[in-house]
Amino acid sequence: MFPVGALYCLMVTIKKNTEQEREQARRQVVEHYLAQGINTPEDLHRFITAITRQPMPWKRICPNHKTPFDYLANAFFSDYIHPMTGKYMGMVNQLVIASRGGSKTSTTAKINMLELIFKPGIEISSVGAIQTQAQACYDYTRNWIYDPLVGHLVYDSTMQRTVMNNRALYRQLIGTMTGVNSPHPNKLRADEVELLRSEDVLQEMYLVPMSSDQYRGSMDIISTRKFPHGIMQYLVEHAEELYFNLITWCYKEVSEKCTESRRGIRRKWMELPHPDSGELMKYKMYEGCVHCKLAFSCRGDLPQAQGYYKIDDLLKELGRTTKRTWLAQKECRRPGFEGLVYPDYIDDIGNPLSIVIPNCGIPEDWFVSESYDFGSDDPTAISWWAIRPDGKKAIKIQEYYQRNTTVNHHVQAVLKIREEFYMHDHRMFIWGDPQGKGMRVEFANRGIYIKKAYNVIDVGIDVVASMMEQKDENGHPQCQICERCVETRKEYIVYHFKPGTDKPEKKNDHTCDADRYGLVSTVALLRKYNFKESGTGTLRPTVTDRPLVGTRP
Repeated sequence: MFPVGALYCLMVTIKKNTEQEREQARRQVVEHYLAQGINTPEDLHRFITAITRQPMPWKRICPNHKTPFDYLANAFFSDYIHPMTGKYMGMVNQLVIASRGGSKTSTTAKINMLELIFKPGIEISSVGAIQTQAQACYDYTRNWIYDPLVGHLVYDSTMQRTVMNNRALYRQLIGTMTGVNSPHPNKLRADEVELLRSEDVLQEMYLVPMSSDQYRGSMDIISTRKFPHGIMQYLVEHAEELYFNLITWCYKEVSEKCTESRRGIRRKWMELPHPDSGELMKYKMYEGCVHCKLAFSCRGDLPQAQGYYKIDDLLKELGRTTKRTWLAQKECRRPGFEGLVYPDYIDDIGNPLSIVIPNCGIPEDWFVSESYDFGSDDPTAISWWAIRPDGKKAIKIQEYYQRNTTVNHHVQAVLKIREEFYMHDHRMFIWGDPQGKGMRVEFANRGIYIKKAYNVIDVGIDVVASMMEQKDENGHPQCQICERCVETRKEYIVYHFKPGTDKPEKKNDHTCDADRYGLVSTVALLRKYNFKESGTGTLRPTVTDRPLVGTRP
């Protein structure tokens, strides 16, 4: 009798064997693992190929990317302890970003099928964000568990409840509040969560998985990342604090191999922009790549691919979609940035433009604006801007960003930053949230006197946006931010309008609000009273002309 590895090779060698030979080999592979169990990733790959008649993509193409098989193996072996190391062979709580057409739903169904067969008594709930997604996952799962070689293991199957003879249980749910308020299974898998109608449904899902004596509780989420400020982007940004393990694969991990008949034989160097920096770099490709429209994205990688997705289909999709859609949904890069409050901050693929500059100090004779956005559970954000006396150039030199701490701690941090940048040598304007009267009093009691800032939101946003867009005499943006302002740079990339409105979303906006208070209030004041380069001019005493610290004037 053939060893299992040889039977597997016989089964997948389509051109050299008859259908009868391949089917006989498939039967022997399945019967072997039903009797002996699955103990290694190689066993898993052979069994899943035998049931589905399709080898799973397993080769990693892009740096730091995984494959559909990695996701499947991690999920299946999450309850298996390695006999040598004593550690779990897989991992729970996977957050998967995958491309359109990247076999997300079918891979989830394969995991469901494997656990139903090989894990007695396990309970699984699989959630489709919408009805059609849920139906597709159930159809895949049902087709495979009713394969003639394993169908005898099924006791009964409906979309609401599938039961195996080994007491394993599977429910297919729809992503609604009522749908996910189900009993507590060991495993919850959510497919295409980007399409959920409400984040409340996701919150409800967090409460579903539960461990048992045999199986660890786990929640796996898999989806294409479609929106710049959607559910998936939020999960990616907070993956660590939500206890998720991030996995990504793009179209290259599931694409078929680019053959010599398409690419040619001779190697050729091509100069293409780097996908992240945009800088031109040389890539070692093939002579046929010169005329291929996919070359800018492939960069010579597809000759190493081992998947199933047809390159002709990729070329058609490339011709029909925008670059932003392709980068987001096929290459799994961050989605396009439509709807940003400050679109001039970044380029088409999310790289900060010349608004971000190397760290610097405060130029001589420039004024300083110190502005506060108060928070308790939310962070307290404080911004320091160096502003030219004519109000036509501003540089953010430092930030403070802290939550859940005392006013005394804030004050000490402010005094330290003032001393570090010699701000006492410059004239200062101190502004704060007009709604934060209580906090302004608390700071005043400690010697920092904060005036109410100008706070007409749409006008303020227009002023900041126009300074980012307009150039100074050297061709640089009138408004620039030092590299050290890390939290500011994070928030500017995601600060966006509510869909269909001109109102900004009240989320990730703490440094943005502080900047608007200080920058707009100070610039408007300086431009109104026409300060000269020397810094001379007359201020109305009602604005702010108080000392930095000390007693009330």
